[in-house]
Amino acid sequence: MAKERSIIHVHLDKPYLGETDWYFGSVSAIYDTIPTEVIGVKAKSTWGRFKGNTYRSRFATIKRGTLHTKKSKRGRF
Repeated sequence: MAKERSIIHVHLDKPYLGETDWYFGSVSAIYDTIPTEVIGVKAKSTWGRFKGNTYRSRFATIKRGTLHTKKSKRGRF
């Protein structure tokens, strides 16, 4: 059976470091990479606020989704 993992897509209205689309494994990881001023909302405000898996801040759209992966036998003997 395939594994399912949570993924968070951040789309910025204005590019940061030349990119407008960023992908993360957690809300905390977003703020380790992108400053609060660029996103327009603090990390504490985004936790638990996804309506229909989407949250809109002043400068960004944050979407939570599922990353589907194939089960691997790599590393097993």
